[in-house]
Amino acid sequence: MLVVLATLLLVGGFAQAGQAEDGGGRVALVGVPGLHWNDITPNDTPNLWRLAGASAIGSLSVRTVGGLTCPYDGWLTVSAGTRSAAGYSCGVPPTPEARGDGAVIPDYRYLIDVAGQRNAGTLGEALKAAGKCSVAVGPGAALALV
Repeated sequence: MLVVLATLLLVGGFAQAGQAEDGGGRVALVGVPGLHWNDITPNDTPNLWRLAGASAIGSLSVRTVGGLTCPYDGWLTVSAGTRSAAGYSCGVPPTPEARGDGAVIPDYRYLIDVAGQRNAGTLGEALKAAGKCSVAVGPGAALALV
């Protein structure tokens, strides 16, 4: 999974690596399974090309606990900050359900109670503790920010 970090600022228990000159401290985490840097071109991916050219960027190769890394496990690993897996086979992340002003992941407790992923939610909790807002686009990203 290629991950593009724009204007890197990590919060809470994470190290502060930098901050935007305007003091905004925004982070964009873009995950695309199977995408490599040589896939990013001005013709094929013009928006990512411009984002990468104007941002502080990094690359992350997510490794999970199994021999095969699935997108679901990759996003769970981002959430936990440590190698993680949702189960024994690949599958799509659960679709978030709207609740109030936000959303919840259905059966999220399964990850902690059954799958033993006790660190799931570390990123979301760090953001919340730091008083930071977060937005997820897509079920994988939502899982990363639970």
